[in-house]
Amino acid sequence: MSEEDLLERFDGGGDSHSQVEAHEVARTLKQYWGIRGSLRSLVAERDEILEVTTDDNRRYVLKIYGASESPSLADLRARACVHIAESDPALPVPEIIRTDGALQAVATMKAGEDRVVQLMTFLDGIPQVSTLKSSRQAFEIGKALARTARALAHFEHPADRRNLVWDLANAANVRPLLPAISSGRWQMPHRILQRFEDRTLSMLSDLPSQVIHNDFNGHNLLMDPSDPTRITGIIDFGDVTRSQRINDVAIAACYQLRFDESGLSGALDVARGYNSVTTLNPHEIAILPDLILTRLAMAVAITEFRATRLPERASQILKNTGYAWRALSHLTDLDKNWAVDRFFAACDKETSS
Repeated sequence: MSEEDLLERFDGGGDSHSQVEAHEVARTLKQYWGIRGSLRSLVAERDEILEVTTDDNRRYVLKIYGASESPSLADLRARACVHIAESDPALPVPEIIRTDGALQAVATMKAGEDRVVQLMTFLDGIPQVSTLKSSRQAFEIGKALARTARALAHFEHPADRRNLVWDLANAANVRPLLPAISSGRWQMPHRILQRFEDRTLSMLSDLPSQVIHNDFNGHNLLMDPSDPTRITGIIDFGDVTRSQRINDVAIAACYQLRFDESGLSGALDVARGYNSVTTLNPHEIAILPDLILTRLAMAVAITEFRATRLPERASQILKNTGYAWRALSHLTDLDKNWAVDRFFAACDKETSS
C-alpha cells in the first residue's frame, strides 16, 4: 500500500476543504436547530468545531465535518454517543441535539460544498492532560473506559468495521510510514512494529472484539477543576471502530504513564480500574505491554508522517507526539516478563507461566 493510500485512511486527512464563514454557521444553526448565538472556534485536527453560546446562555458544540467525510461515519459517531447515553446515563458523553428527528444534517456551504453538521451539548471541565496525574485519577479513567465499553458492548452500525489506520489491529500497516533510517530514536518504533507483525498480531486476533472508543487520551477526557479525579466529559468519538476491547485499555493506559515514577505507574492503575468493572481474561492481560508499546510506536510514526505532509495542521497533529516519544524513552528498558507479571498483579490474577 502506498503512502498516499495510507494518508487517505485518516478520514479525509488530505482534504483541503474551505473554512466555513461565520454567516454560514449562523445560517446553519438557524435553519436546522432554530438557534442563534455567539461563536468561538475550538481546536480540531480535521473538522471545524465551534462552541455556540445562545442568547439565553445555553452552550452547544457545532461540528462541521470535512467535505470528504462520509455521512455514514459521522452517523456512527453520533449513534455511539446516543447508545452510550441510553445504556449508562451517568456517563458524561455529549447529548446529540436532533434536527427534525435526525442526528445530523447536510448543509451546503460556499462553493457548493456539502458538509455534514451535528450539534451537541457542551460539556464543562478541563482537559485531563492539563491536570496533575495521580494513581486515583488513572484508576477512575480505567473504570470510566470499562463502563463506556460495557455500554457499547452490543452496539452495531453498518460503518463500524472501518479500515482505520489508528486501529491497533492494523499496526502492521503503519510500518511503511516509518522513515527508512532505523537508528537513533527511530530504532525502537521499528523494532516494536516488527514485533507486532511477527508475534503480537497472531495473539491479538482471537481476543474479544466490540465497538470501542479507541482514543481515550488526556485531550478527550474532561475533569472537574475542583476534583481532578472526577471525569466530567468523554469526548471525540472520531476514531470509534470495531476492534479488540483490550486495544481500548492499551490506548488509555499508554497515555497515563507518570514519568516521575518508574516503569508502568499509571498504566497499571488504568488496567486495575478497568478490571474492577469488567474482568479482563489472562490472554488480554498478557498482551497489554506489547499493545502499549505498539500504540506509542504508531503514534510517532503516524503523526510525524502526517505533519510533514500537512504542515499547516502540524501543531494539532503533533499534540501527543512529544508525549509518545518521551513514553517510548521511559519504557526503553522495559522487561516484558516483569511487565506482564505487574499487569496480572494489578488485575488480581496469577500469571499463567
